[in-house]
Amino acid sequence: MYAAYYNGRQIFHFGVNASQIHPAIQVWTKRFLPPSAVISHAKERSAADPRSLMKRRTMSNEPSPEEQDKLRQLAATIWQPWIVNYWDMNATVGNILATVTGEILKCSIAYSFVPQQILNPFLKPLWKDRWKLVVQYFAQIIWENYKISQNQRYQSCIYVAAANWRSPIEMASAGI
Repeated sequence: MYAAYYNGRQIFHFGVNASQIHPAIQVWTKRFLPPSAVISHAKERSAADPRSLMKRRTMSNEPSPEEQDKLRQLAATIWQPWIVNYWDMNATVGNILATVTGEILKCSIAYSFVPQQILNPFLKPLWKDRWKLVVQYFAQIIWENYKISQNQRYQSCIYVAAANWRSPIEMASAGI
């Protein structure tokens, strides 16, 4: 059980079992509040400094601005553009986007028209920087997502993948 409130100066966090600040509260704090002190009312120990919990995981090979734009365009075919417009399209977000795309590929027969070289890499989670595949094939993926979104039978593939991965991709975007 987690709860938090902000009084204009400090964040008050409540939890049980010596809990840390929940990732959803971390995302909310990072997005909407200035750096603030955290007062923890969690049992058994106090929460860590909010900024130490929210340090961004950096990867050595981050997408360029052009690659980030392609990742954002693809993400907008899965989630609404107003959702993805504020996301930081880092490598972690791109790798999650590759996973989401892979799940949609597995789910939808409509992707049988996608060349095999695009289908196979997304189904094998061995490549570390899978976001590069998304960038490489983004136009084909966007077109396939469009075709799927126009067919009610296959729309559920996108809806389920979007629902399953919304929280993880939001946290990755926030660097959590």
